[in-house]
Order: sequence, then structure tokens, then C-alpha cells
Amino acid sequence: MAAAPPPPTAIQVLERSRKRGRLPHSLLLHGPELNPLEELAASLARDLLACHEADPAGHPDFFRLAPANKMRLISADHTRALIHDIQHTPQAGPRKVAVVLEADRFHETAANIFLKTLEEPPLDTTILLLTTRPHSLLPTIRSRCVHLRIPSPSASWDEPEVQAWMTDFEDWLARLADGRAAADRNAVATHIFRLYGLVTRFNGFLTEAVDREIKAGRKDLPESLDSAAIDAWEAGTAVALRQRFFREVEQMLCRFARRGLREPGADSAPLTASIAHLERVVALLRANFRPEVALESFLLACLRLWVRR
Repeated sequence: MAAAPPPPTAIQVLERSRKRGRLPHSLLLHGPELNPLEELAASLARDLLACHEADPAGHPDFFRLAPANKMRLISADHTRALIHDIQHTPQAGPRKVAVVLEADRFHETAANIFLKTLEEPPLDTTILLLTTRPHSLLPTIRSRCVHLRIPSPSASWDEPEVQAWMTDFEDWLARLADGRAAADRNAVATHIFRLYGLVTRFNGFLTEAVDREIKAGRKDLPESLDSAAIDAWEAGTAVALRQRFFREVEQMLCRFARRGLREPGADSAPLTASIAHLERVVALLRANFRPEVALESFLLACLRLWVRR
């Protein structure tokens, strides 16, 4: 018997719907990273608008709503402006496309204003909401969109200093897990010393990585962006890099846990609690919590978990 074909990916589903003229009015594109969502939204917009430019931002029927300023919130005024724009008849073709970046960053008032548009979407308009946190949106907004999860391409930090950090972090965990820290004060002091060394190194390479990413990305920003939008883009870029780093830490923790749990008499509680704490740390990063403080909190939690066994 032949094996069943694999289910279509989210992108394939979108492409089929577009070709059949059955693309929903409102789509919620979500996934672990924002960049792939933005790339897919731009590709959809180009197709729907018959736009031949790499960036559809200059097309008269393309509209974009994004968080502004360093607080990275979508304001009620900007939301009203978008709604006003998409009520008009298309200027250059049969459709309009509106993209909402980081839709989870709606101010509460803005979210309620936008909800009314989803309840009665304008004619000939496709609205794309992009988010890495779909459950942070109002349930009423989520319920009025077709949801598609877009996986991120596998990417890792290949810089030597980051790989060296990961190796040293794993070694730090292994020494914690061997149980000696629970009975030896000198061992605890050594662990604390190495912990703050990890935090210092992390802060150094993350700062450099954010600076490089922002410098490289500035040249591709639309000239129409004002200073508040640029501030929001820079803040979002920094958050995305932090989250990418912590995802790698989580993956390393999971690999470490799988190996450790194969050992006779292995204690899964500290590992499980460490991963749960890491998830809380990542949530703090979205609130612009200082990354080095978040990492310090996570490492200290790991130390307490193993010392208290």
C-alpha cells in the first residue's frame, strides 16, 4: 500500500486558495519568528496586487500597520488611520492588502477598534495579521481570522563566541547535575562565579549582534518611515535576536535533559523546572525586560533548583 502523501503546508494552502480566488478576508499568520511571516505577507501582497516590486510598500493599495516608538504599541490613532485608508476603492487594481505587524502589540482601545473592521471587512480587501504570540490577541479577533502557523527555517548562531558560550553553559549544567553543588559550598561559589561570567559574555556578544543587525537592516527600511516607526523597528529587531538566542538555549536544555534522563536514577524535576523558568524569561523579554537580567534570573533559578535537591 502506498504511503499517504504528506499534508499540505500552510504556504501551499495559501497558494491554492489564492489561485482559486478563495483567500479569506482576514488571515492570522503566526509562528516562532516574525521575519518569515513578513516575507510571506510581502509575497502574498505582491501576488494579490500584481505588484512587480520586491517591496510592495510603494503600491497605492498596500497598507501597513506596525508598533510605533520604543514601547512598540499599535495606537488607536494609527489603527483608525488604517481603517480609513482601506475603506476606499482600490486605485490600481481589483484588491487592497493591509498587513498588521506584531498584531499582539495592539493597545486595548486599538484592538477593539480593529475588531469592528474584522466583523465587517471592507470589500476587495485582504487583511493579514502577523504575530509570534497569537494567544495574546483578543479571542474575538482570533475567532474572526483563518489561522495559519508558519514554521521558521532552522537557523542557529554560528559565531564562534556563541557556540563557545553554549558549550560552557552545557558544561556548567553538567557540573550542577552531578550533585556535588548540593553538598559543597566551595562548589556553589565556583558555580556562581561561572554564572556571572556567562552573563557578562552573553551581554557582550548580544549587544554586538544587535548593533550589526540594525546597521545592516537600516539600508532596507522604506524612506517613508518616521522616527517613531524606526525606533519600533530597532526595538523589535533586538527582541527577535534575544528570543532566537533563548530558543537555542531551550533546544540545548532539551537535548541535555534527554541525555540525562537516560541515566539510572535520573531526577527530571530540576530539568523540567528549568525549561519552565526559561519560558517565563522569554515572556519577560517581550516586555522589554533587560536581557542580561533575564539570563541572570534564569541561571540563578537553575542553580537553586539543583542545590536544593
